[in-house]
Amino acid sequence: MDQKYKPNKSKILLIAFVLQGLILCLFFFVEPLRKSSMSYNPKEAEAKADNVKQANQKRKEEEKKRREHTTIPEDQAEKLKEKARKKEKKKIEKKLAEMRDIKKELEKKKIEKLHALRERPQRDIKTSNFNELMSAAEEMKENAYHLMVRTGGTVERKVFDDCEKLIKEISVYTQTGTQADIPQLVQSVHSIQEKVNQQSAQANKVKSPQLNNYHIFGSGILHHSNVLLKLLNESSLSPEQQEQIANIPDEFLEEDLQQDLPNIEEMSFEKVLEEVKELEADINQDFNELRAAEIAEIHQTAFTEALEKVTNLTRQNQQAQAQQGQQNQQAQAQQGQQNQQAQAQQGQQNQHGQGKPTVGKLNAYRQRIQDQARQASLSHTQAQMIAQKAGIAGGGKKGMGQSLSQSSAQGSGSQSQSKGGGKHGGSGGSNRNQKGSKSGDDMSDTGRNNVSGIRIPEELVKAQAMPGRKFQKSSKRQGWLYIDTWYIIGPWENHGRMNYQVAHPPEISVDLEAEYKNGKTDPKTNTPRALKWKFVQSNQMKIKPPIEQADSTYFCVTEVYFEEAQEMLVAIASDDAARMWVNKKVIWEDRGMSGWNLQEGFRRIKFNEGFNQILVRLENKPQLCEFSVLLCPTKEEQ
Repeated sequence: MDQKYKPNKSKILLIAFVLQGLILCLFFFVEPLRKSSMSYNPKEAEAKADNVKQANQKRKEEEKKRREHTTIPEDQAEKLKEKARKKEKKKIEKKLAEMRDIKKELEKKKIEKLHALRERPQRDIKTSNFNELMSAAEEMKENAYHLMVRTGGTVERKVFDDCEKLIKEISVYTQTGTQADIPQLVQSVHSIQEKVNQQSAQANKVKSPQLNNYHIFGSGILHHSNVLLKLLNESSLSPEQQEQIANIPDEFLEEDLQQDLPNIEEMSFEKVLEEVKELEADINQDFNELRAAEIAEIHQTAFTEALEKVTNLTRQNQQAQAQQGQQNQQAQAQQGQQNQQAQAQQGQQNQHGQGKPTVGKLNAYRQRIQDQARQASLSHTQAQMIAQKAGIAGGGKKGMGQSLSQSSAQGSGSQSQSKGGGKHGGSGGSNRNQKGSKSGDDMSDTGRNNVSGIRIPEELVKAQAMPGRKFQKSSKRQGWLYIDTWYIIGPWENHGRMNYQVAHPPEISVDLEAEYKNGKTDPKTNTPRALKWKFVQSNQMKIKPPIEQADSTYFCVTEVYFEEAQEMLVAIASDDAARMWVNKKVIWEDRGMSGWNLQEGFRRIKFNEGFNQILVRLENKPQLCEFSVLLCPTKEEQ
């Protein structure tokens, strides 16, 4: 029994070897089992993930195509289209109403400005050479003084007195004179020339020892008197020229009455879009005419001439925008190809669907009216920017708030003024608990650049002017004060063109917490700069932006506080050009490339009680960029 069931060792060994051979075959020759090992291949895993992603994308596209092919009943499609139109119309109804108000207010302001321009006194016409007139007269007086001292003659003394009298006559002419004053000035100059010529001829006849003085100083008097006569001749206008400059065609004074405008809620979506487009064109035209009137007033030129300049600037701006748009032609071409392909596919769908409404057609319709509504919103934004630049309602409402005066406490307290004017002073830090600013409607601008012949002792002002932004009658300090504390943002690209019609966000509203992603390209990173307001406080009157870059635009904002309303003389200087607002009203505009000059321009401005906002736009061409704003009470308040 035991012998019968005894195991065969040789068979057992044979079976064991066979099993081991099968296992080896499974591990080395069967691929699935080899792949099930614990090893990980990143490339294969990534390829698998891509395949899955592509499969999902393909599935979604096929599902989208199937949905687009899905037909919709015509009545349901029309209801959905009407719903989409109402939805987009609701978004722009309020914007259309605001554009109507902007158009009305802008037109009203333009007509008021044009009427004032038509009625401006003749003394305001072509007075851009007042500084040159005064300078020539002072040179005459200087030469007359040396001639009087060296000769000691009675006639020479009379010539000197006549030169002093001439300077007073020119001063009166530059401030209150008219075209009728010019002949009297010419007569005074001729009288001086006659005396000098007679004395010079007499000295030459008798071979007087004073002949050399007449050759030097007498000739100087005659030379500068001829310069003065030339300037007076340029200032003298014929009645025809005066009429041409003062003439403003009646077509610009006609008001476009808007009494019968339809109710916006009752208008169709298409009619709303049509009116938005018309209003955009009208607002741009009215703003150009308003700007032309302001330029004609500032530069003492004809309105039609100024309008032509503004129109040319607008045309140049449009051309610049067109050139900038050409840089995106490649992207637009690719988009065009995609649109053509989509249209071809849509055409095939139309053929298959036999013109029946489909989900694809409905989506395309919705996209189209959304684009139209978006374009209307852009028109509204442009109208708001124009309203802000024109100083009327309709611009951005978000102002500086308390952040400016609160943040200014980061800088050291600035002292108030030094020598020369009314009394005011205190620390430069603002106290927001004081009474706030009133509106700027009562702010007067009686200056004409520097046509009144204002000249300040530049070196003395540079040495004695003090920093500060707070004016108090109780202060013992007097004279010129320079604003040393600002918030500055920039640069934006200006393409080397000083075009104030290209607006930037700070002109709409000053928000010190805002950040803008569309700054000028950083040459180091070749990407647009992210722009934020930066606090700047300087120990000198010239202020520089934190980042100086050529062909750039900057904005600088601050506040000044007045214990009571006061008229101040404002001195503005910039490198290169600048535009300045006081309480959102443009009071200064400078064009052209020029270096910083303290005598560049002056304005007489009435500041309101409380806080007054000052905003400066800087246009820089070369690398160097700087500006200054100085304040001093006018002579009437000294």
